[in-house]
Amino acid sequence: MPLLSTRAAGSARGFGFAGGGENFLLATGGTITQDGAFQVHTFTTGGTFEVTQLATDPANDVIEYLLAAGGGGTGNDGNQSMLGGGGGGGCKTESGQPVAVQTYPVSVGSGGGRGSNGGSTSFYGQTGNGGGRGGNQNQQGIPGGSGGGGGQGKPNPGGGSQSGFGNPGGQAGDAWSWAGGGGGKNGAGGSSPKVGGASLPSSIDGQSKNFSGGGGGASPGPTGPQATGDFGTGGSRAGSAASPGFVGQGGVVIVRYQYQKA
Repeated sequence: MPLLSTRAAGSARGFGFAGGGENFLLATGGTITQDGAFQVHTFTTGGTFEVTQLATDPANDVIEYLLAAGGGGTGNDGNQSMLGGGGGGGCKTESGQPVAVQTYPVSVGSGGGRGSNGGSTSFYGQTGNGGGRGGNQNQQGIPGGSGGGGGQGKPNPGGGSQSGFGNPGGQAGDAWSWAGGGGGKNGAGGSSPKVGGASLPSSIDGQSKNFSGGGGGASPGPTGPQATGDFGTGGSRAGSAASPGFVGQGGVVIVRYQYQKA
């Protein structure tokens, strides 16, 4: 998939002329790549998606998009073997959305640090809330796009999902058991086992990626499950204070449309 531009939003020129007198959609903004007959704009920070030309055929004046908010971090108290996993960022996909010649604002949330929810992501009038942070010892998970897992120590519930863009976190077990996993876009956080909720697989940019999975909760043993994903995944308690897995991943907005004949 060739890279066409990495300029700031509003300054990168899109492509939309297929020859033979037929025009396709033209737009600017974000990092622009090609996937066959489709053009893809990826935003990992805020900016604008600006449509500068409509297509000869109005049926081609539509976009597909995916937005993912920042994943939540784990809990953040001194007993790291009891921290709930962070919830995945709220995630939404749509296709066949009509556009006009105008500017569409984009905001992208950052991943939450330990003890913090992720930041929200917005595009096309839709907002995904950041993932909820995991609970501390004896504390329930915090609500978010997907909720954080409950902290170990007693059966603490996971946080709920806001805006319908995710799933709740998992409930923690009692002392010397496990903390709950954070919720993910495609599934609730686990309780036993304490894995994070499933992520959303998508190839909207032409490559297989995973979005907004939940982070795994802690256990009293030496290891805990590590969150994996590409954008919007919640933080995990991964077995040691030195692990980078405690923090959530940043969010993203990806926009796709036809820009030449298939």
